[in-house]
Amino acid sequence: MSKRWTSPTAKPGEIKIAFGRPSRHDDPDLCVAWGGGGADKSDARYALHALTEKRYGYAFPSMTLEQQPSVIEELEARGYDITTLRFSIQRKPAKAIEARRAETGTGSVHESAVPHGGIRPDDGATPLRETVG
Repeated sequence: MSKRWTSPTAKPGEIKIAFGRPSRHDDPDLCVAWGGGGADKSDARYALHALTEKRYGYAFPSMTLEQQPSVIEELEARGYDITTLRFSIQRKPAKAIEARRAETGTGSVHESAVPHGGIRPDDGATPLRETVG
């Protein structure tokens, strides 16, 4: 018996990635769905891109930059069945986002993040990123 592939559906504020069929005329492949409520197409594409696009890394010991397989290709090479892949992430409630903005005094949660041990803008030092206010 063959599997009946359907397109994934997402709840409001959710991004969902699963193996499915976008339409009955397409072959099964990884599909992404976003449910509105703050989750939009750009966020969905970002999540799908992280799984499917090839990466660049340094070869050892020459330390030359080389193209490496995507996460999906690497998992398939290690013997995993990609047709069983399910990924889902829910957006934080609006109250938590607003509380974070009020706590940091920035206009956007993304700009208030501290990348890899950087200096927070509220430490009196030069901010790593400009904030949107």
